[in-house]
Amino acid sequence: MTNTKLNIIKLNIITAILTLICISCAPDNQINPDLSSNTNLEKFGQHFKDRSRGSQDHGHSYQEYQDLKIEIEKYKGNKASQLKAIKNHLEKQKKKEDIEIAKIDAEITKTSTQSDFLKTFTASSFYANPEKDLLAMKRIIYSSLYYNTTRVKTLNEILEKLNTSSENKKVVTNLLYKVALGIQLQLELCLENITKDESHSPNQRTEELLEFARNDLNRKDRFVKVLNKTINDYNRNAGGIKTNVEKLASYMDEKFKALE
Repeated sequence: MTNTKLNIIKLNIITAILTLICISCAPDNQINPDLSSNTNLEKFGQHFKDRSRGSQDHGHSYQEYQDLKIEIEKYKGNKASQLKAIKNHLEKQKKKEDIEIAKIDAEITKTSTQSDFLKTFTASSFYANPEKDLLAMKRIIYSSLYYNTTRVKTLNEILEKLNTSSENKKVVTNLLYKVALGIQLQLELCLENITKDESHSPNQRTEELLEFARNDLNRKDRFVKVLNKTINDYNRNAGGIKTNVEKLASYMDEKFKALE
């Protein structure tokens, strides 16, 4: 039996024990009948699973990026090897994104009729390749949120609030297109250029490509930090941004404009 299966079994046992403790400790007239139903027990268990999975993915994704930086430093005198390390990292991330995007969309579909929630905010796009852009947005947003379904849903909640007024829609557009899509397309172009350069002329433009690649990776790293801080601040209603849409719009505008 794998460690993953053992962890899931342990988590299910802990969830059941915690739920029974909550129910047994509450006075009879204060027990929430909905909490004791099978449906809500499943939701309660899913919440713990999602948090656990999110923590694991968070640590794993962070470690992968740290390992890449260490590898780049190791090949400090060999720019071609540094580019190769970046190429391998981007290819590995792309494969993981393909798998995890499908998982998250399937998970969201269980509780929502709109699996591709980003379509709500990109339906009126004037860009030439809306489906391609949508996938690119998912690549950077889902991976930046460590493939955590709960955090993805929280972002959806934030965007829905902002999407209710024409003025605040600009904040949504800037986040999705100027920032998220802009960074992701640069990363994809970076991988494409490294691959072309590698197959045709290994020494051509190596230093230039390396500089662009580092800048693109650093920009995504900043995006990851800002996006997750936004989710955390929203969850704890820092500065009233969860209960006041204008404060939320101002917060988002300030935080993400620096990444444009």
